[in-house]
Amino acid sequence: MSENVVHLHKATDPPTPDTAPTLLTVVPDAPPARPVPLWVRSGRVVKTAVTHETTRVTVRAAARHGLYTFNGGRIVARRAWDGRTGSRYERMIRAAEAAGNLEAAEEWEERLARFRAARSREGREGNG
Repeated sequence: MSENVVHLHKATDPPTPDTAPTLLTVVPDAPPARPVPLWVRSGRVVKTAVTHETTRVTVRAAARHGLYTFNGGRIVARRAWDGRTGSRYERMIRAAEAAGNLEAAEEWEERLARFRAARSREGREGNG
């Protein structure tokens, strides 16, 4: 039973030669590496940031939504232009003539004439 007893006090006997302390050898530090120039480090950071998948996905999404905004503005501008001028009627006349549908072209010409007459009346009455 005495072999599994933990002693609470250190032994005061001098160490025996087989338990002599281990000699430590000092290993010199490796020579410091040459510092990498700032432009090289910056280039690596920029390349990593640009080619990172998150960056690519974000830029694609921003470009896509920017194009949605641009195209929406284009559509609004065209509708505003069409509402203020007879370009819508002229465009439909050209499309009907290109399709060979002369009856539809004549109908659009009549609508254009009515539109121009109405615009002329508004200008004379001072509402426009």
